[in-house]
Amino acid sequence: MLIREVQSLVAAAAIAASATVDAQTFLIDMGPSSNPTASPDVNGNQWNSFAPGQFFRLRDTGGATSAGATPVGIGFGATTPVGQSPATGEGLASPDQALLGDLAIQSATEDFVFRSDDGVGAPENLRFEFSNLDQSLVYTIRVFASRVAGNVRETEYTVSGGNGSQSASIPTSNNTQDFAIIGGVTPTAAGVIVLDAIALQGGFCYMNVVELSVGQALEIPAQPVGTITDAGGELSFSATVTPAMGVSLQWERDGVPLVDDGRIAGATSDTLTIDPAELGDVGVYRLVADGGGSSLISDEVVGVVRASPLGLPDFNADGTVDFFDVLAFLRAFDAVGG
Repeated sequence: MLIREVQSLVAAAAIAASATVDAQTFLIDMGPSSNPTASPDVNGNQWNSFAPGQFFRLRDTGGATSAGATPVGIGFGATTPVGQSPATGEGLASPDQALLGDLAIQSATEDFVFRSDDGVGAPENLRFEFSNLDQSLVYTIRVFASRVAGNVRETEYTVSGGNGSQSASIPTSNNTQDFAIIGGVTPTAAGVIVLDAIALQGGFCYMNVVELSVGQALEIPAQPVGTITDAGGELSFSATVTPAMGVSLQWERDGVPLVDDGRIAGATSDTLTIDPAELGDVGVYRLVADGGGSSLISDEVVGVVRASPLGLPDFNADGTVDFFDVLAFLRAFDAVGG
């Protein structure tokens, strides 16, 4: 009877909330107009190719506009001087789709826009502006930047909107997979979001590809669920994080980050497995998702390891199953919102 009650309480404490978002995505090739990305690309996506000195209307990956405050769609352009790389050979010439997803298009990743810092006064920045945005929507910006370089170069990206500013940085020297991703951004009252880039190291800031997603803030649509197992069995927790690309994941037990070893696997993935489980694995588990400029923590769920022949959980892992285990469980249950 007690086991059924414990299982029911754990399940009740870990009911998963699920939500789906229909996102609209805009892809911008930031390299010189002499090397635009053809549309549709091999994945069937439409691209926008940036040209200095022009503000233009973006089309999404399906070729539509919208996602703006009016039917003409979102505007995009630079408000600072912009340098452009040669057409080929300066950026990432062989992008890996497994690492970059839809952004892994050679004509988009092999060139870039940049600005150099002369070291005098305030650092020189690149600034771009998205305009005519709908204030009722939430926007996410991902930036990929890569420059063939022998020295260390790093760029910081800051996105500013109606709900303030957020920043994320990535190393751009020979980068093959790192993104700067900033989500949950709302436009200003004028319908504007500003994207800045500044050199943190190496004297140059870069942008190869910019992706704007609508309604795709960092989310955990499928939450982890609590688990009960016998000592020597398997504890497993999983969650779904969107967007999947450019987000780092970290499982924690009782607030302490876990590390893969002989028993623990997937500590930095969407699925955590502990096999064989031990008494010390009893605790409260959660997944921390970090998108660079924004982070999100999953629901906290209970992991229980049964140690006694009767299958009762030694919840406080003191080697004895008694009333204090019930108290420890109730405290953990209360801590996760039971």
